[in-house]
Amino acid sequence: MKYVAIDTETIGLKPYGGTMWMLQIFDGKKAEVFHNCNGLSLKDIPARVVAMLADENICKIVHSSEFDLPYLALADNMGLVVRNIWDSKVCEQIIVGKQVPRESRDEELKVAYSAQLKYTLPRYGLGKNLNKEIRKNFIGRVKGIKFTNAEIEYGIGDVKDLLQLQKAQEYILTRDGLIELALLENQTAEKIAAMRILGIGFDINVWVHIAKVNSSNFEKRSAKLPSAVSNWNSPPQVKKYFQKRGVMINSYDDLDAVLKASND
Repeated sequence: MKYVAIDTETIGLKPYGGTMWMLQIFDGKKAEVFHNCNGLSLKDIPARVVAMLADENICKIVHSSEFDLPYLALADNMGLVVRNIWDSKVCEQIIVGKQVPRESRDEELKVAYSAQLKYTLPRYGLGKNLNKEIRKNFIGRVKGIKFTNAEIEYGIGDVKDLLQLQKAQEYILTRDGLIELALLENQTAEKIAAMRILGIGFDINVWVHIAKVNSSNFEKRSAKLPSAVSNWNSPPQVKKYFQKRGVMINSYDDLDAVLKASND
């Protein structure tokens, strides 16, 4: 199968649309950066690239499909569809066996286990010249400011190591008997991205009906509660009420156990 690495540079860090500045692709031989300082649009992307992204016979390597795929679809004047992905971030989480929150301040933990690209690449001897600080130049950027050579080179560098990363990950996952899991997770990641793009439909009338029924039941049951507690939505008041009656509730998570113990 043919592999092509893709990446984006965008105005924000939320994958729900807005301005996209760059789309970078790398097929192992040639790196291309499509950019527009006033915001990338579909007319800036060659038809061959649009077709490649949607081609299920070409695997697109992307680091964090939950971000890039919705942006490619929802960014201003884009609407790009991506099919058949290898999410190197998801695969790295499988390999390291941990999920480290982005906001974690434990740098040693991040170096060892984070699936963020700037921590992942060095584990494979990659990304040595990649300056992730340049990424900040794109966030909240004002339209019309031309991109510098350094910013364009950053876009190329951000995507150029993904092919080597994918090969290394595939080797490890195959060696450790995890390749089938990785392939399943990649398919799942693609579906989750589609859900972010399309949303999940529901029947508003049914939803409102259920809400009204639940609200009515809540009011009926609340009316039967003892008036000794002024606010039954207050955990401290509820716990105090039952404590006086010999029933200890340490946490609402324990209510099933408390009920069983009380019945016994």
